[in-house]
Amino acid sequence: MLSLLPISAFYAILGGLVATTLLHELGHGCVLAHHGGMPRRLGVMLFYLMPAFYCDVSDGWRLSRREQRVGVALAGVVTQSAVAGAAALAAAMTPPGDPRVCLLVFSVTCYFYGLVNLIPFVKLDGYIALMSYLDVPHLRAKATADAQRAIRRLIAGTHERRELSGRWWAVPYGLCCLILPPVLVVGALSMWETTLLSLGRFGAALCLLLLAYVAYYAFRGATRFVYRVRRLTHSRRRLVFSSLVLVVGAVTLLSVATLPYEVRGGYIITSSRAELALPPGADVKAVVPGRTVSLQLAGLALRQTVGDATVAGGGMVAQVPISAFVPVRSSDNVTVSARVYPLAAVRGKGLPRSGPAIVHAGSRHLGSWLVERYVSPLLRALRA
Repeated sequence: MLSLLPISAFYAILGGLVATTLLHELGHGCVLAHHGGMPRRLGVMLFYLMPAFYCDVSDGWRLSRREQRVGVALAGVVTQSAVAGAAALAAAMTPPGDPRVCLLVFSVTCYFYGLVNLIPFVKLDGYIALMSYLDVPHLRAKATADAQRAIRRLIAGTHERRELSGRWWAVPYGLCCLILPPVLVVGALSMWETTLLSLGRFGAALCLLLLAYVAYYAFRGATRFVYRVRRLTHSRRRLVFSSLVLVVGAVTLLSVATLPYEVRGGYIITSSRAELALPPGADVKAVVPGRTVSLQLAGLALRQTVGDATVAGGGMVAQVPISAFVPVRSSDNVTVSARVYPLAAVRGKGLPRSGPAIVHAGSRHLGSWLVERYVSPLLRALRA
């Protein structure tokens, strides 16, 4: 999957994915109607900060057989898999070239999103199917409540009645349901940050508001949890001791654990020079002469390091081909604004004219890494 396509192919694949997602939701509604139910609404929503189609098939709980309810839940994935399979068959009958690669990428992406929809820890099709099969309404809410009760018992020795008593897997399942949503939100924030920062100060302000919104909900959830622990605890000493252990552990983790710090950008190689290009919001202070830069070949799904170079001087703002940041052919006459740095000691065989680059800037403590990764780019973009 290291093939490069023209940028128009990306728009075609994106349009196909949107149409397939709509068919996915219509599949739910059609199967529900087949079993005598009534789909209520079809629309668009934000799902963990990501736009998504939805079809309200809550009427499916009126179906008498759980096999029918499971069928309604999985109808979307089956529809999406059928489209992906048709695209793969079409690719097999298409001569080598851009259309064939485009069809293969579309097929693989459809299959991938179908598998993602089977994850049972968030309110996706896999969860609805599992809840229907077990015939336990509000399964996720009950499991997460039991997981929170287990955490409160560990911290403060509280004793509370479980929602899913007798089911040994309820607490581990609930813990997974608690962990996965923050992971999805962080991934969505990373995507929105990259996209919005390209809009300059306005986009940075929107991204900052989005970050504040997520922080507010995280603070509200933590406050409710602490209030419930304080209300139910029977041992103040244990509560104080556990709180101190958690605080000391968190501070130690943030200040001691280290992660490699990288600045991601792109590179351009011409007959006369080689340059590093950094997008708006990148940490330019970490890019100093002498830093090692990995040069990569990027396809539509994979990346491969094919060379390296060294930063050889200061930067300046210039227009660069979009292929330095997006895996499209450099022949596309589309440019974006970036900060460019001269590169020296370029090594590698068969280096393309442009592609992604990674500047290796040492390491950072976890707390500093998080700030530099998610907060500092916004502040730099607002000051630009």
